[in-house]
Amino acid sequence: MIRSRALLATAALAALTTAAAACGDTEDTASTTTEAPPSASVSFASPADGDAVSNPMAIAFAVDGFVVEPAGEVRDGAGHLHVMIDTPCLPAGEVVPKDAQHLHFGKGQMDASIDLAAGEHTLCLQAADGEHTALDLTDEITVTVDDTPSVAFLEPASAAAVTSPVLVTLAAFNFTVEPAGDAREGAGHLHVMIDVPCVAVGEVIPKDDHHVHLGTGQTETELTLEPGEHTLCLQAADGAHTALDITREVTFTVEA
Repeated sequence: MIRSRALLATAALAALTTAAAACGDTEDTASTTTEAPPSASVSFASPADGDAVSNPMAIAFAVDGFVVEPAGEVRDGAGHLHVMIDTPCLPAGEVVPKDAQHLHFGKGQMDASIDLAAGEHTLCLQAADGEHTALDLTDEITVTVDDTPSVAFLEPASAAAVTSPVLVTLAAFNFTVEPAGDAREGAGHLHVMIDVPCVAVGEVIPKDDHHVHLGTGQTETELTLEPGEHTLCLQAADGAHTALDITREVTFTVEA
């Protein structure tokens, strides 16, 4: 039996492993409130209400009669989407907060990938105007996340532009992160591979400039990287550094 301990109570989001949590937002203060078009609607294209899912959970949105665009200008009949995790949709006219339970898709994204602790979760999809003021356009579903172990990048987000040194923040779900040492089922520590592939399952992860060991049980590290595009592989291993089939990748750009 795998021992489960999520490092975050709700979504990583910010593990988002795509650019899900990368907002590109303006200041979270609304000065003008728009109203939703009477015939408009937003909905989850996937998953469906009641689905059983695994991490990372792919979510996709559908809209009708509403223009999805990046956050910024307030325009009638237009705005962007948010997902509330295990918290209610907001009354129309309130500003959507930005935290682990309120995911902003301020670049106009129509899909994402998120991680959740094992168990049942309620998701609210809600549209807002360009200044994050909630509109009366919502959809709610309930999903059940299985207890498959997974890992996620909380930051940097996929496709993000960052500067060096790069703060890398990590999360594990349904997997106990602990210092290296004894090899125990359902437990181990994390490694970050820089611009090299994940290690084959069962092999011992080497320790060099491309293979960073977080052997004290850390869930964040700082990397000094040259300008340009980089790919990181996050991989869990047991206490003896033997690679497990629990991985995630992210690609981003370091600006000069």
